[in-house]
Amino acid sequence: MKIRSVKKTLSLLLILTFAACGISKPKEVHLPESLQESSALVYHKGLFISLNDSGGENALYVFSKEGELVNTCTILHAKNVDWEALTFDGVKYLYIGDIGNNANKRKNQKIYKVRIDEVLSQDSTDSEIINFHYPDQEEFPPADTNLYYDAEALIYLNDSLFVFTKNRTVPFDGLSKVYAFSAKEENPTIVIYPPVALKASSWMEDSVTDAHFDGKYLHLLTYSKIYKLKRVNYHWEIEAIQEFETFTQREGLTLVDSFYYLTEESENIMENAARLFTVAKK
Repeated sequence: MKIRSVKKTLSLLLILTFAACGISKPKEVHLPESLQESSALVYHKGLFISLNDSGGENALYVFSKEGELVNTCTILHAKNVDWEALTFDGVKYLYIGDIGNNANKRKNQKIYKVRIDEVLSQDSTDSEIINFHYPDQEEFPPADTNLYYDAEALIYLNDSLFVFTKNRTVPFDGLSKVYAFSAKEENPTIVIYPPVALKASSWMEDSVTDAHFDGKYLHLLTYSKIYKLKRVNYHWEIEAIQEFETFTQREGLTLVDSFYYLTEESENIMENAARLFTVAKK
């Protein structure tokens, strides 16, 4: 998705402020040229997998920690309406979230299920489709106070897929709605869980752009921070918040050992290339 000029202005002010204060930037490398709108990130067998969002090819891109492109795998029987998320079941399957919905008008969200070993090694692979919708959405689009139905975050947990929505409400209330459904059915029943309550700051600071589940904690990415959350019964409760020193369009997140890896789209005011960042987890 494209960030408007107001976001670029805020980014410039923050970058100049931190530069003036002498704060160092996290380690970074440029992403492959074919991956300039990276909006998701998975790590497997020493390699990263990502995708381009709306308007991109129906393909997944495999690259190294140095930013070198290793493989491009076309996903057959799939269309990139607005791919925004990736998650891995830890065994065999990778799930692609075609769940972007900036205008909150979509009724045809989909998850594409593919074999991760074929993504890593082949130039194309077939896909299965899981159809997904929001059972509580009644208007397309809803009123500004109910713009909860965009999404860029997906995790796999206990044979189910969980979607965490990207809040666009006006005024912004910080809630990310949570939906879950079976990863094994073509047309699963959608279960609504209690929302995650993030800071009610602004859409540009605290709307969710990606998620990673490490087996114990949920990590939610926004443009300004990473939230670490623990599951308590049916709720996700905030345990820690790690804020960034700059404010940019980060939309891919994964955790490897004690480091976060994040991808940032190329619409960066300081340079044209998309980047992979490494940030130590606090």
